[in-house]
Amino acid sequence: IDRFGYRLDAKQWKEGKEGWLPVLDNSRTVTDGPGLYRMFTQVAYRFSDFFEIKPGINFICFGLNDSWSVEPRFGASWKTGPRTSINAGYGKHSRIQSMATYFIETVYDDDGPVLTNKELGLTSAHHWVAGFDAMAGGHFRIKTEAYYLYLYNDPVEQTHSYYSMLNTGAEWGLNTHDF
Repeated sequence: IDRFGYRLDAKQWKEGKEGWLPVLDNSRTVTDGPGLYRMFTQVAYRFSDFFEIKPGINFICFGLNDSWSVEPRFGASWKTGPRTSINAGYGKHSRIQSMATYFIETVYDDDGPVLTNKELGLTSAHHWVAGFDAMAGGHFRIKTEAYYLYLYNDPVEQTHSYYSMLNTGAEWGLNTHDF
């Protein structure tokens, strides 16, 4: 269980108005912030010295808006010779956006501020991989993999721009920026 505490504060300059106007002014302590609940299980089945599979399942739930996902994972490895093997895998993976994305406020004259992105769901992807592994010498290994990624449920803006939430990452530390 991850609990999110945050302090989000952003202002925007409005020419000819009152100057700096708050765009975002929201904070929560760790005990008051939303939770991200995750569970995972995996098991390895070795059918022989040459073949094994690793099925698994992941569950994720974001407490702010109760969006959730059950995500299967699967891997297989086949030893094709004394020094070579092939592998394949699949996994569905989901993530939340940054806290600032969920707590951006749109101010309407009659209703006041509204959290327009609060119901934003999980960004998800299907991952497929296939690989070949070979020991070419005593301490020399060659491993190659082909990888395919299919993204869906990606947040997009209503107006066209070159910015994408897919390009943002986790902010680790003080004064870090994703742009």
